[in-house]
Amino acid sequence: MRVALGIIADMADPGKNWKDSPETFPWAIMLSRHALCIHNKLRKKYKNANTMSRMNSAIRAILHECVQSGEMDEDAYLKAVDAIVWHRPIFGEHDHASAPKSRAVGNDELTKLFASCQSDSSLAGQRDTAILGVAFGCGLRRAEIVGLDLDDYNSAAASLVVYGKGNKRRLAYFAAGSKVAKVALDRWVASRGAFAGPLFLPITKMGRAVNRRMTAQAIYLILKERAAKAGLGDLSPHDCRRTFISDLLDAGVDISTVAALAGHSQVQTTAKYDRRGEAAK
Repeated sequence: MRVALGIIADMADPGKNWKDSPETFPWAIMLSRHALCIHNKLRKKYKNANTMSRMNSAIRAILHECVQSGEMDEDAYLKAVDAIVWHRPIFGEHDHASAPKSRAVGNDELTKLFASCQSDSSLAGQRDTAILGVAFGCGLRRAEIVGLDLDDYNSAAASLVVYGKGNKRRLAYFAAGSKVAKVALDRWVASRGAFAGPLFLPITKMGRAVNRRMTAQAIYLILKERAAKAGLGDLSPHDCRRTFISDLLDAGVDISTVAALAGHSQVQTTAKYDRRGEAAK
């Protein structure tokens, strides 16, 4: 939301770079005509309905906070919000753009990906295989992967203590059939060493592990590089998560359980990740 507010503030006042400090923008002086102008600019820039919805939510939320703090009159707030609500995209206008761009990875692709990664016997190869195992076998977000500590992994129970969005704690388990993933993680832990710290570590060009936390962007780059070497083309970290969720749903696991494993507070969110396609229908 902070990123969204920075984009909106830049549209309202292009003369200053607000992306680094959107909280300093004078939101309380926004009138209905300002809100409508920004809304129209957003529609021209973003064709995805989900993105538009997030941007509109950001405007409404920040203006509501202005009312709560006494900086903005409630009547001005209602008029500004109405300007957004009554100028939403026509139903179907962005349907083609909001169609899911992600996919679930097939078994043949997974076999190629892990085989390619396992062929690299270096420390980086062991780490990356383990990261892929956690991504596909437990369905973790990339931020959750880099947030893991060594103490969060229980090899005997094949479980991980995960702190997800909102710092919510949950136990993640390797999905049935993910023996390769668990073996890869155990192998990495043995090579990593038993010292305390992040579960996954950066590795230097000299092949040495550094005891500090990796970034979420590093997970993205690792997956991109490994997918390219395996000849799979574009593959995003969230595709791993969608594969995990789709496989569980395909196996007949009830959606409430899948939502709990994925760290979703709403089953509707879990349903959006289902990429099983026509075969399931």
